[in-house]
Amino acid sequence: MQAVEDIGPSDPGPTSSHASGRWILVGRIVSQASQLIVFIFAARLLTPSAFGLFALVAAISALLFTLGAAGWREVIISTTRDALDTSCALTMAILTSLTMSVVCVLSAAIVHFVWQDDQASLLTALFAITVLCSPIASALSGLLVRADRVPILVISGIIGEIAGFFFAIGLLIAGWGVFALLVGKIVQQIIVLVLTFLQSGWYGPLSLQSPIKVSIVRTSAHILANRIITFLQGNISTFAIGLFLGPAAVGFFRAADRIVSAVAELVTEPARMIAWLQFRATDDRPTTTSRARARFREEARASLTLLLTLTSPIFVGLALIADDLIEVVIGPNWGPAATVAELLALCGFAFIPSIIAEPIFSRLGCVEKLSRVLFFNAIVMIVFVSLAGKFGLISVAAAVLAASCVSFVTGMRVLIRETGNDWREVGADIVRVALPAFVLVVSASGAEWLSEANEIGSTLTVAVQIAIGGAAYLGLVYLLRPDLVRQLVKL
Repeated sequence: MQAVEDIGPSDPGPTSSHASGRWILVGRIVSQASQLIVFIFAARLLTPSAFGLFALVAAISALLFTLGAAGWREVIISTTRDALDTSCALTMAILTSLTMSVVCVLSAAIVHFVWQDDQASLLTALFAITVLCSPIASALSGLLVRADRVPILVISGIIGEIAGFFFAIGLLIAGWGVFALLVGKIVQQIIVLVLTFLQSGWYGPLSLQSPIKVSIVRTSAHILANRIITFLQGNISTFAIGLFLGPAAVGFFRAADRIVSAVAELVTEPARMIAWLQFRATDDRPTTTSRARARFREEARASLTLLLTLTSPIFVGLALIADDLIEVVIGPNWGPAATVAELLALCGFAFIPSIIAEPIFSRLGCVEKLSRVLFFNAIVMIVFVSLAGKFGLISVAAAVLAASCVSFVTGMRVLIRETGNDWREVGADIVRVALPAFVLVVSASGAEWLSEANEIGSTLTVAVQIAIGGAAYLGLVYLLRPDLVRQLVKL
C-alpha cells in the first residue's frame, strides 16, 4: 500500500523511525484485532475441515502474492531515487501482479477439472482478485514510507480492515461459510489499493526505462528469493499436513498458527519496517572508514538486542498461555490446537535474525549471502516436516520447532560474521535477554499453579499470567539493561 512523490529517499532519522514504528504498531493492532475477531467467529461457526480447506487455498494464494509482490516495496524504499526509477519499479510490480493473478485463475481451472472440487475451485478463482490487488498496493506503500507518510498508509489500512471486518462478520452470520472470509479479504484489499493509489500521487506513466533497471531487478530478485524461502519455511507444514492428514488436521494446525501469528506480528512487522528505515541503502557504504564500520557494527548489534528484548516475552509468554488462550478464544472443541500453539510460539525466534539481516545485507550489498542461508534453512524445514508429516499434528509442530532452532543458529552466525561483531559480545547480550525470559517462565508458571489451586477460570488465569510474567520480565530487563527499556519506550 503506498504512494509516490517525485522525491528521493530521505533519511527520516531516529525520531521519524520511532514515530513510524508507533504508527505501524497501531495499524498492526487494528489489523490483528479485526482478523482475530473474524477468525474467532469463523472457528465457532465453521468445521475444522471447512476452515482447513480455506487455509490450504489461502496458502496457495499467499505463494502467488509473494511472487507478485517480489520485494517491490523494499526496492522502492531502499533503491529507487527519482520518478523514472519509481515508474519502472511500479510497472514491474503491476506486471508481476497481473501474471500471478492469471496463474491463480489457471490453478482454479486445474482444481475444477482434475479434482472435481467446485468449492475449492471457486475459492481459488476468487483469490485471484487479492493476488492482483495486494502486491500493487504493497509496491505503492513503499512510496508512502519513503516519503515519511506512514500515518496516511496506516489510516488507509485501518479503513480497509474495518470495511473487510464488517463484510466478513455479516456474511458469516448470514451463512456464507468460508466465502465470507474471502469476500471480507477482497473488500479490504480493494479499498486499501484505491486509497493507497490516491494518496501516493503516482499516476504513471507505465515504463520499464530506468538507468538503474538492472539494479532494481537484481535487488527485487534477491528479496523475492528470500521471501519464497521464508514462505516455504512458514507454509510447508500446511501443505504436508494437508497431504498426509487432510483438511481437518490443517484446520487445527492453522488455528494454532493463527493465534500465535496474531500476537507475534504485533512486534515483528513494526520491527521489520523500522529495520528497513534504519538500514536502507545510501550512497555512503558503512565500510568506507574504520569509524563507519564500528558505528555500523554497534547499530546492528543494538538493533538485534533490542529486537530480542522486544520479542522474547511475546514468544515465551505465548507458549506458556497457549492452552488456556485456545480454550478462551475459540472454545474447547479446538483442543488439539493447544499443544501445537505452544510449540509454534517458540518458533518465532527463528525469524529474528532475518528481520535484521535483510535490510543490513541489502545496504552492505551482499543480499545473496542471506539467500543461501535462508535456502539451507528452508531445506532443513522441508525435510524435517516431510518426515514428520505422517506421524500427526504434534510431530509436525515439533519438527517445525526443531528446524526453527537450526534457522536461528545459522541466521545468527551469518549475521554476526557479516556485521563484524564478536560472537561473545552478542552471546552476552542474548544471555542478558534469556535471564529475564527465564524469570518470566518461572513467575508465569507460578501464577498458573496458584490459579489452578484456587480454581480460577481460564480467562482470569491468562490475565494473571500476563500481568505477573510481564512485570517480572520488564523489571529485570530494567535492572540489567535500563537503556533497552528507554529505547522500547521510544518505539
